[in-house]
Amino acid sequence: MRIGYILAVFPTLTQTFILNELIELLAEGHEVYIFSLLRPKERIVRPEIQRYGLLERTCYLPSYARLGLRVLNPQLYGTLFNKAYPARRVRSRLYGVAAADYLCRRIAALNLDILHAHFYGLTTFVGMLLSQRIKLPFTFTCHGRDIFVEPKPKVLRRHMEAASKVITPSHYNVDYLHNLTGVDKRKIQVIRACASMDMLKRVQRREEGLIILTVARLAEEKGIDYGMMAVKEVAREFPQIEYRIVGAGRLEQRLKTLAKSLDLDRNVALLGALDDDSLVRELAKATISILPCIKARDGNRDVCPLTLQEAMYVRIPVISTNISSIPELIEDGKEGLLVEQKNVEQLASAIRMLLHDKGLRTAMGEKGRAKVEKEFNIHKEVDKLVSLWEAAKGS
Repeated sequence: MRIGYILAVFPTLTQTFILNELIELLAEGHEVYIFSLLRPKERIVRPEIQRYGLLERTCYLPSYARLGLRVLNPQLYGTLFNKAYPARRVRSRLYGVAAADYLCRRIAALNLDILHAHFYGLTTFVGMLLSQRIKLPFTFTCHGRDIFVEPKPKVLRRHMEAASKVITPSHYNVDYLHNLTGVDKRKIQVIRACASMDMLKRVQRREEGLIILTVARLAEEKGIDYGMMAVKEVAREFPQIEYRIVGAGRLEQRLKTLAKSLDLDRNVALLGALDDDSLVRELAKATISILPCIKARDGNRDVCPLTLQEAMYVRIPVISTNISSIPELIEDGKEGLLVEQKNVEQLASAIRMLLHDKGLRTAMGEKGRAKVEKEFNIHKEVDKLVSLWEAAKGS
């Protein structure tokens, strides 16, 4: 198939599930073209970007100033212009119209079979406009923040109704979207966001000491501060314990301050964003991986986190919380341990349990690997995605 991807920013370090999807499509022989509405600002770029020539497949829009000259006749898009985007976001609405106008001829010339957008919002708005102009089927995947934080149900419903199919990574999300918008569940399909198995096959496990690992954006919904507080409790029994945190984000300074106030300077290491080789080394030596997710104050929450999938695939026992769709990935007591969100005592107790029982760690590691291979397998999930697109193309 010939597939056009509409993305807000490409590439970006934290959206590895999109990169994994693109690579798998190319590996299966499909043609993929990427349309990035904004230019990336991150310094670290994953090596797969160059290896698969993805930048050569990416079209970037011109500057705001040049693009703004194209906002001449938004009424070309009829009621979509006023009703398919939140009314107060006038600038984004105009930018979407200009972006669609700029991309229209380029996409038409590629003879695509389908348009697909990731994340509900500006990208789906542009996808809708292009679909109407070019008469091309359109689908989109909605994930987490885009639907949990101020989703605007009426607007979201319009986007869902305009799409041939709506894709989301969990059954929890299906129920949420149906309850929020009233859209029939049969229009919403679960396609798991999956980790890259090719990168993970390089991990050669060799535990070093007692290392608790968290890989995550430094954001409220990841619950890392509760992880620190739990490590403080565990360190009374295991003073040599290390809590290594991989990731960057707006909470970095707050977490550094918390580590210092808990007198964990010797136990906690905030490593920042790492390249793949460095991440492989961290996964190789970790004893346990934790991600104590919470429902953030703005409503955001995690959906079957990829970093937990990565840990499970390389047989690291995992601990998380029993919120949102995480129980779809981890059955408590089987592939890992689940605790109540924000419950430091339960989290510390779960960490102690695994540190004391190597046999339990090994058993959970094996079951975690089997779960990911069976139910969160990038090859199987992309095949499902392609089948949906083929059906949309033929309808």
